Formats: sequence, structure tokens, C-alpha cells
Amino acid sequence: QIHSQNDSTEGGTLSTENLPNNNSPVNENAYLTYETTKAGIKLTIPNLQFKPDSSELLPTENQRLKQIAEILSNTGTAVLLVEGHTAATGNEKGEMQLSKDRATVIAQKLATLGIDSSRFIIRGHGSHKPIADNSTKEGMAKNRRVEITILEIWHSSISNFRSMVSEISTYSVGWKFTPAKVSI
Repeated sequence: QIHSQNDSTEGGTLSTENLPNNNSPVNENAYLTYETTKAGIKLTIPNLQFKPDSSELLPTENQRLKQIAEILSNTGTAVLLVEGHTAATGNEKGEMQLSKDRATVIAQKLATLGIDSSRFIIRGHGSHKPIADNSTKEGMAKNRRVEITILEIWHSSISNFRSMVSEISTYSVGWKFTPAKVSI
């Protein structure tokens, strides 16, 4: 199931036509959520299951990733920003590396499922972008997530690129606009 967090199209022209229409409220057991952002359509994979303190994806997630790959296969050649997030555990350096490693694993798995690996940009944020309170187990679980943004900027003509850079840089400071090479 995909749940919409925000069906507004403010700031973007990407369509959610390829996403199932579901106006149910978001809940923590959601299979996948999406929202339209200035950067593009952001898919959030909540409660993605990895081995503890590891980037090894549990086999139970394979079916969910197959369905996500099917959705992404309908996005043409759009660049896909894959961002990993962790809960705050007190090891900032470890959290940052783990979040990047998990984002990389998701991109690699999607590549094995038919998504061109040259489309991925991979970012790890550690615990720097929490969506819930890290003082509770429930909050920490919500903060452990992977987000995939179907980037709007790559659908635009080159003449519009410069004007969009300032807009998108507010979304994630420090980007480098080079697709990551993902080996499979």
C-alpha cells in the first residue's frame, strides 16, 4: 500500500499517475508513503528491516523492494536520490556511515531488479533529519528509514537548470549533481 502524505503539486510538475491512488491517512505500518516536494516525488520506505547495526537487508524485504522497483520502472530516466536515515544512538560517525551503507544497499538491490544503476545518487544523513522523537523506541523506529526522491530537476530542460539549482539546494545543502555508480 502507498499512502500519500501530501497530494499538493506545489513546486513540481512530476505526476503521481504511476503511484496507486490512496487517500488513507499515513500510519507507522504503511508499506510505502509518498509526498510531492520541491525536488520531486519523495517515496519513504518506513520500518525497512535490516540486521541490527548492519546494512544487510533482511530477506523479508525482497517483495517490498520488487514492488518499489516496479513503481520506479515507470519513471523513465529520472534520477533517483536514495537517502538513508538512522535513529540517534550516540555514535554520530557510525550513524552517518550506516545510513549511507543502507542507502547503497537499497540502490544495489533496485539495480538488480532492473533499475539502471546510473540513475542513483546516494546520500546518508545519519540521525541529522529525524521525523520523530529519538527518546522513545517508537520514535527511533520511525527515524530508521530510506527515502527515494524521483528528482524533478532532471525532467527539466537544461535552460531551466540554473534557476532550479538554488531551489533544490535548500532541499539538501552540499549536493554534488553527479549520479553515483552503483555496482551490482
